Amino acid sequence: MLYLGHLTMLLLTGRVRRSAKKLVWFFLICCSCASAQTRLEEGGHELQVWTGGGHSVPGGTSDTSLWNIGLRYGWILTTPHGPGFLKGRFEYALDVIPAFLVFQPANTSYGAGFNPFDLKWNFATRGSIVPYAELSGGFLVTNHNVP
Repeated sequence: MLYLGHLTMLLLTGRVRRSAKKLVWFFLICCSCASAQTRLEEGGHELQVWTGGGHSVPGGTSDTSLWNIGLRYGWILTTPHGPGFLKGRFEYALDVIPAFLVFQPANTSYGAGFNPFDLKWNFATRGSIVPYAELSGGFLVTNHNVP
């Protein structure tokens, strides 16, 4: 499966599609306000609500899509350090995933998960966008087998 950082609209119809569009617009408006936030500081905290989705790709598991939503809480552990463009801050975070849906031809699987291991390097930039590299691991429990 190809995992995309946006909500897939392939399986959504009618009222659900309109609600999803309203939710996407709400998040876009909130993101425009987020640029006024202060930079991450050592000892600081990060609170994030996220959503994602994806669908099958040629050669992958066919006719399968997914959607999830989660909450992240992170701790900034260091001040900016490192050489040149690699300069950044180290962060540790926890993810709680209360809803993970996998739309399969046979059924829809409902699940939840937890990522207790999330290491993140936030690159130090001068702009309002902060690129990062991340390594995380956890578990997912569903009511049906998923690919």
